[in-house]
Amino acid sequence: MWYVAILLVAFGTLIYALYYNTRNYRQFKKVMTESERRMREFDVEYEEVSARIAEGREGMKRRKRLYDR
Repeated sequence: MWYVAILLVAFGTLIYALYYNTRNYRQFKKVMTESERRMREFDVEYEEVSARIAEGREGMKRRKRLYDR
């Protein structure tokens, strides 16, 4: 009978370990999804700012040419 108790403890430990790992994995996936969303938002903002900077540089080049004349 003592071996049944050992098997029950081992089985319970296994079930708990699997539950704990899946819970951690779900939390990890939630954090990664949020992180990916923030990275995409940052990429969009970066592209917009880069486009504005490029337009500003082109405008400065045109003004410089006007003043050089």
